[in-house]
Amino acid sequence: PYTIRQGEEIPLVVAVNLPTSTPLSYQWSNYGPLSLSCYNCQQPIASPDNSTWYYLTVRDENGCTAETMIKVQVEKIRTIFVATGFTPNGDGTNDYLFVQGPEDAVVESFMVFDRWGNQVFNIGNAPLNVESSGWDGTFRGTEMNSGVYTWKLRVRFADGMTMEDAGYTNLLR
Repeated sequence: PYTIRQGEEIPLVVAVNLPTSTPLSYQWSNYGPLSLSCYNCQQPIASPDNSTWYYLTVRDENGCTAETMIKVQVEKIRTIFVATGFTPNGDGTNDYLFVQGPEDAVVESFMVFDRWGNQVFNIGNAPLNVESSGWDGTFRGTEMNSGVYTWKLRVRFADGMTMEDAGYTNLLR
């Protein structure tokens, strides 16, 4: 089988044991969403969102057929990152605590709590990798003290799967 990462594409290559002058017709198919660049060409480009079997029927001018199957395995990227420390001092570097990961995922919820369990930040339906959608180290307009803060998040990926995670970060002033 071929293996690609989610969002990548790959040409499907098949070998035919006939002279190149023999006219052939190609008919590709798959179950699920259409994910080939063409369905009647010799070498289509596959771009599935999920692991998929592709079926090929090759027919010569006399009506003789040959069939094969090709599997494209899709590796899902489910890596989410939240920094273990940040310095919200306004210098333009590391000023926000925010969720990082695949561009096509969405932060359904991201909450930050102080050491007593009080929620000091909450955001939902935010894009990943956008610093300004993260926590700036304040609560109700007041700068929070240096210390360890816990966070909890839920992220929804492009294929509808969700992931929850929790951790801690150091706010350094």
